[in-house]
Amino acid sequence: SVNAGGSQPTKCLRSEQGKKAAGGGGKGGKAKQAVPDDGFSFIDAVDITKELSKNWEKEVQAPKWKDKKAKLEELLKLASAPKIKDVPMIHDITRILKKLLKDSNIIVRSFSIKCLEALAKGLRKDYKSDAAGVLENLLPWFKEKKMSVLGPLNACMDAFFQHCLSWSDLKEPIIQFSGDKVPQVRLNILNFCIRSIKSPHCNHADLKKHMFKPLVGACIKLTADKDKNVRASAMECIAYFIVVLGDRTMY
Repeated sequence: SVNAGGSQPTKCLRSEQGKKAAGGGGKGGKAKQAVPDDGFSFIDAVDITKELSKNWEKEVQAPKWKDKKAKLEELLKLASAPKIKDVPMIHDITRILKKLLKDSNIIVRSFSIKCLEALAKGLRKDYKSDAAGVLENLLPWFKEKKMSVLGPLNACMDAFFQHCLSWSDLKEPIIQFSGDKVPQVRLNILNFCIRSIKSPHCNHADLKKHMFKPLVGACIKLTADKDKNVRASAMECIAYFIVVLGDRTMY
């Protein structure tokens, strides 16, 4: 079609559509991806610790799993507030949640992960150090095939990436667990990387600076993995690197 005031094509060539899909659109495909402002800065922060039951820290570590679950449900309800005030007790709560990630009961682990996700969404950058600190206990559960754990874990890691952690924070854990002996862990780490690269919250400059060599190197190695699903995800991850950063980056 033609606009008034001169011939201006309103449709893109297929090659140009590819650039826009990769976050390009401007000269050299360097345009930044637009992330909508959700008004978080204008929301009043709530101190959820004031609403927790008096002996919450002790009772959430009770011997019976049902008692732990009840206290985790209490926290999850409070942590669902749109914005949480960063107070010292938040760090104590996170240490307890990190410990409960090793609990023998799958329901306790699942609710602990859900609470971490809620805290990440409510605290955002204020939760950066806490989020980074729980990864060593969190990422091993990528071995879990049950969606009652894997679903919350994927959601939690996505929230960490969107609100708390950058590629530089995730570099070492990703490379470490991409070489895990359990195929399911390797697969889910790769799938997390793919989701993150595709995310509108992905900082492409940060991705290139901190992850290009180590992650692409790991992916190339994993294209020869014994597990066919790992091989497929490794190739898909490399493909998205090319889409986002351009094929010249690979040389």
